[in-house]
Amino acid sequence: FILPMLFIIFSAPSFSSQDVKAISAHPTETTITPYNPTAPIGKAITFHAKVADHTPAQNTPYGTVTWSDGGKGGKFSSSSCKLVLYSSSESTCSVTYTQPTIGPVTVNGTYGGDSSHVTSSGITPLSVTLRTTSTTVTPNPVTPTIGKAITFSSKVNDPGTGIKTLP
Repeated sequence: FILPMLFIIFSAPSFSSQDVKAISAHPTETTITPYNPTAPIGKAITFHAKVADHTPAQNTPYGTVTWSDGGKGGKFSSSSCKLVLYSSSESTCSVTYTQPTIGPVTVNGTYGGDSSHVTSSGITPLSVTLRTTSTTVTPNPVTPTIGKAITFSSKVNDPGTGIKTLP
């Protein structure tokens, strides 16, 4: 008595390097520069975000970086910036930021990822300081006479760049 045998051949699917790449997104690193700058109130400072792919199969990240200051009330030139090619594995973009009050601020840049890369964030602390002033005191008359009253005038000036504030 002979039993018929049924053979089923299974074949594993083949994957190209493109298929594997689509399945496994590359990690990224977002770096914000300058790191730990100091700026006076009202002076715009430019921040740069660099998004890098450090994997062995590097490719250029694309997309946008979104900016925030943690609700400190500063103003960015744009809430996000579009990445442009920096190298074969890095992209960069920039915004300007103006902080209206003194004290510490943490500037955060968040990369949103793309079809080949995952999201990442970078931060930099910013110290916002008081603006410098200059004071000029002048007598009137310039050449005083003994026994006569002299009136002095003072002028306080904000010589810095950026948004001027009344000293």
